[in-house]
Parts: sequence; C-alpha cells; structure tokens
Amino acid sequence: MSSSYSFTGGSLRLKGDSSSTIQDGKISKKHKHKNKSKSSKIVEAPSSKMEHVASTINNNSVDQHGPSGSGSIRRDLRTPAEIAYDEAMAKRAEEKVLRKAARSHKEQVEELNSYLDKLTEYNDIPKKKNKMSRSMDEDFTYFVKIVDEDGDRYYLKSSIDERTNTILMQLTNLKVGWIGTLNQHQVRALAKKFPHEEHDTFYSHTQRAFSKGNHSEADGKTYVFTCKKLEKNRLEFVWKQMVDDLNSLKIIGNAELQERPIEEVLAKMMDHSIDEMETLRSANEQKIFEIQRINGQLNKALETVKQTVDMKEKLEGDLYRKVNR
Repeated sequence: MSSSYSFTGGSLRLKGDSSSTIQDGKISKKHKHKNKSKSSKIVEAPSSKMEHVASTINNNSVDQHGPSGSGSIRRDLRTPAEIAYDEAMAKRAEEKVLRKAARSHKEQVEELNSYLDKLTEYNDIPKKKNKMSRSMDEDFTYFVKIVDEDGDRYYLKSSIDERTNTILMQLTNLKVGWIGTLNQHQVRALAKKFPHEEHDTFYSHTQRAFSKGNHSEADGKTYVFTCKKLEKNRLEFVWKQMVDDLNSLKIIGNAELQERPIEEVLAKMMDHSIDEMETLRSANEQKIFEIQRINGQLNKALETVKQTVDMKEKLEGDLYRKVNR
C-alpha cells in the first residue's frame, strides 16, 4: 500500500485549519487573545449600518431626481395617456378612501341590509318562456269542464307530456267514465296532419282547448268538443277550433276512449283536485308570509321617517330659540 494512505493515528482535523497543530499524536489549538478591539467593533456596528441605509436612500433619490445641485431631472418615459390614467386611478383611490372613511360601520351595515332586502329570493325568479312554442321538458295537467255539441256537460282531466309525446285523457259525465291515451305515433300523426299556422301548433291548440274549455278569454278563440258513443263501450272524443272568418270548424285532434268504472275515473279526478288545492294553499301561505315581511319593512321605514321628522323639528326649535335670544 502507498505511503500516502498510511494512518498515523490521532483525531481528524479540517484542512486549512491553521489554529490547530498535531504534536506527538495530540492536537494543540492556538487560543486567540481577546482584546478590546472586538467591543469597539460591536459599538461601531450600528453606526455603520445607519450610514449604509442613509447612503442607499441617497442613491435612490439621486437615481430618481438626479444628482443634487446639478439641476437635472429624471426623464418621464410615460405617454400622456398613461400619465392621465395614473392620475385618474390615484384620484379614484383617494376618493374611495375618503368615501369609506366618511361612513360609520353602522351606516355600512344598514346599506348592506337594504341592498340584500332588494334582492329577489332564489326561487322567485320567473322562468320566461313562449307558451306558443313547443316545450320538450314540460308535463301539463289540466282539469276543466266542457260542453259538447249536443249541450251535454262533461269533465275532462288531461295530461300532455311533450317529452314522450303522449296525451292521457280521463272523461266523465258523472254517470259513466272513459279513459284513453294517445301514444307517440298517434300524437305525431295528428301534429303532422294539423295545418300549418304562423304562431300556433297542434300542441298549443290542444293545451289551450284542454285548459280553457270551450272559450279562451286570453285570445278569444272558441273550441268545440264532440263526444260520440261507439260500439264496445267506446267513445270518440274530438276537439275542434271555431274559425270565425270561414264560419266553420277546424279539427285539431281526436281520440278513442274506453269506458271504465265511474269510481275509478272520479277517484283520479278527486286526487288531482286535492293535489292542486294543496299546491295553491302552499303558494298562498308563501305569498302571505311575503306580504307580512314587506309590511314589517314598511312599518319599520315609517317609524324611521317619523323619528327623523321629530328630530328635525326638535333641531329647528332649538335653532330658533338660539337665534331669538
């Protein structure tokens, strides 16, 4: 093995550490004598740091405004538009700070509360839609009284599901009941057979006829119904529109209904009526609660106005007495 890898014994030491020497396998360190220069350095350190900070500030000021005494000014490289924009932003920020500082915390809270009171509820936003256009995601259910061409009175409950293109009808004269369904193929055939109109379609006419009955007060359209009894306890139900200009009837659609027990038909109609009553009752309670909330806010506002008027009259009286002394 080479002599450069021979081990002489003793502990290791770092290279370049001149403060320690090896003598007879022992390390002897040279101890530095403490002197007063160390304390003087500690005392002088703060002043040197302050001088460094002062020199840095002076250098920055010289960089921005040029050397003092030379009269030179640093050139502004901004365009007139940029200068105007910076001035406007600074002015706006200052106005914003002054505006916030002018209002107390109580005034800010009252302003926020008034803003929140003006917002509508999450589910109160009405969904605007064209009633004449065909909707593919609605299920319409109607319950109406109709009179056929012979003057007989009937009660019709209908459900129009445009998602599946089906129409369910339940008809009764309080003596006999009939139920029938138009499937997707039959509904599409009737819609295709219906004559083209500019605004109305088979669906809009059917919805209006089944929801309003013989007369539609919204647009003045008149509908006529035919209930013709067939063989095997079946009934042909036809709904038509009265065309005043031609003094004729335009067939909208027809369906064959099958006779069913009157108790079954009446039970379904009663269930629908009860459900509609519950829905109306719930909506009515919600409206009543909203009216009470609005009345409470109105009374609070009137009380605030009254207090303000009383305070104004009191201040005017105090001012009048001070002036007339």
